[in-house]
Formats: sequence, structure tokens, C-alpha cells
Amino acid sequence: MSRHAAPQQGGGYQVDVSALEQTVAKLNAVAAELGPTADRAAYRTTIGGGTLGTGFAGATGLLGTHDAMQSWIAEMISQLKSLIEEYGGQAKQVAANYTDLEDQTAQNMFG
Repeated sequence: MSRHAAPQQGGGYQVDVSALEQTVAKLNAVAAELGPTADRAAYRTTIGGGTLGTGFAGATGLLGTHDAMQSWIAEMISQLKSLIEEYGGQAKQVAANYTDLEDQTAQNMFG
């Protein structure tokens, strides 16, 4: 049975559960890629105190700006992961609910 997110005759709606499941799979793939990205942002972009030079008045400012950006990027990645987990979980639950409802309806109709 095809499930579309479009009105049907009789005023009902069908839900494309496979599209929801594909969305969850894609979100999970993005979330999986964020792990290494978060690690790179947090640990592989560190600049040592002397890297920008010594006796250079702007070195401390540049280092501080780098550290602030590094923290901001890490926070954005964390928020994005949380959003993906929340939305992915909701989409997965909606797909499961529709599948269960359809199975239950079929059982009630046919035996």
C-alpha cells in the first residue's frame, strides 16, 4: 500500500512512511559525520601559545579570537547534533506510529 502525504478521496491522508524512514537514515548519516568534525574542531585546531610568534602585540588577541571561534564551532556542532537527534527521533516515532496504526487497521479489517 502506498503511503503519500497527500489528501485522498474521502478526506483522509496517507503518509509516506518510507520517506520518513529515509529522512531518519539521512539524519543519522549526518550525525555520524558530525562526530569526527566535532573532534577536529575541538582538538585538531589548537594553536600553541608561541605559534603566532613572540613579542607580537596582536598574537594574544589572535590566539584569543581563535579560541573563541573554536568554542563557538564546537557549540554549534553540539546544537546541530541535538537538533538532529531530536528531529530524527520524532520522525522515527511518527513512522513507527503510522506503521503500527496501519497494521492494526489491516488486522481489524481482515481478521
